[in-house]
Amino acid sequence: MPNYVAAFDSTHVAMQADAAFRGLERQHSIIPTPRRISASCGMALRFEAKCNDEAYRLFYEAGIDPTDSHLYCEVASDQAGEGMRYILIRGKSS
Repeated sequence: MPNYVAAFDSTHVAMQADAAFRGLERQHSIIPTPRRISASCGMALRFEAKCNDEAYRLFYEAGIDPTDSHLYCEVASDQAGEGMRYILIRGKSS
C-alpha cells in the first residue's frame, strides 16, 4: 500500500490534521517534512492509502482545507539509490 505525505503551510494546520486522523482511527504519523518537499512549515503527516482516490477521501473526511496543504505520493527510490521521491498529487509546487 502506498504512503502519502501531506505538507502544511502552518504548524497549527499540521496539528489539526494529526488530531483529525486520530478521529478517523487511521494509522498515521507526524514527521519532519522530507527535504525533497520544499513547501511546508517543517511538519508533515504520513499515512497509508490504497490509491490516490482513497488518499483524497481520507484527506477530505479529516476536514483538511486543500489551500493549507500539499498532498504527495511517496515513491520508492530508483535503481541509482536516489532515495524517496514524492509526486505532487494535489496542491501547488513551490
